[in-house]
Amino acid sequence: MLQAPPSFQIPIRILSSSAQAAGLQESELHSVLGGSGLEPIDLYPGNQESIPGEVFFEIMERIRGLRESPTINLDIGANTQLSVMWPLNEYFLNAPDLYSAMSAPPEYQPLRVPFLRSKLSLEADYLKIELLVFVDVSEDRLQGLSEVYFQIIQTLAHSYIGEEIPDCYFEFRHKAPDYQDAYQDYFHGHCYFGKNQNCYYIPIDYARKANPKANADAYQLAQTICQQQLKQVPNHSLTMADRVCRTLMSQPLGKMHEDAVARALFVSKRTLARRLEGEGKKFRQVREELLSELASRQLRESQASVESIAVLLGYSDVANFRRAFKRWFSKSPSEYRQSFQNSGSGNSHS
Repeated sequence: MLQAPPSFQIPIRILSSSAQAAGLQESELHSVLGGSGLEPIDLYPGNQESIPGEVFFEIMERIRGLRESPTINLDIGANTQLSVMWPLNEYFLNAPDLYSAMSAPPEYQPLRVPFLRSKLSLEADYLKIELLVFVDVSEDRLQGLSEVYFQIIQTLAHSYIGEEIPDCYFEFRHKAPDYQDAYQDYFHGHCYFGKNQNCYYIPIDYARKANPKANADAYQLAQTICQQQLKQVPNHSLTMADRVCRTLMSQPLGKMHEDAVARALFVSKRTLARRLEGEGKKFRQVREELLSELASRQLRESQASVESIAVLLGYSDVANFRRAFKRWFSKSPSEYRQSFQNSGSGNSHS
């Protein structure tokens, strides 16, 4: 077992996300996890446990060595989806503006790594987002953290605006690396090296721009349902179908397709299909059973509108949700809810 001081912990799901972003397969996980006390199954979505920070950094160094790419941290940051923070990504994406999202309480900071914080301040006409690290790490590790962190913050910022934000710039503490020319492929703004701090500067007009995508009702509903569902799925499920359900519930509902689920479980799409087939299941069947269960539960147990439930389950068009629900239950969502209210009991699948 790799030894590490107990001074700080990192959620396993951050390691899992990094391994996915690096493109690791199941067979490679055994190599990078050797001696850590972790098994590949521990990296499956939904695991809420944490590991010592030193163990995390050791595994990350093995991943970098396996990939032999100087830009691996940039690649991990660029390929990390905001949905890895589900359901907290909904907090960010439904805030009224970017400044409000970044002003969230410390426990809601992007990545949710305990020893990282974003310090916000206004400097001239810019919102300054400074990365603070509250533990001692080497300069190499700090460089890697800043590369990944600001890639994710940049993705968050762009998700609000819907496009690249002009006139942004970055400051990094580390000296210009040998691969500094590659930064222009990852960061949409000028990069300055050898500074006293790690910062991202966004024009204040963009930071204060209203977020037209906010849906507070769907956000509240998503938080509740995801926490309930995750508790019901065993950490070390013996079936692939259960693992698929856990993976689907660890991301915004309805957004993950078969390819993404396979990557999250570190197998190919073909291997995933074969293992599900061995259990008498198909991916679409597992996904629809989960969505139909969640839809029926919300109609029975909440007062959320049909439109909000459709958003929660990943349907951009409520008409498509209504058609899917009628296929599942032979009733419209409104008829189903009314029948439950009249009878005091739910209906089963037809």
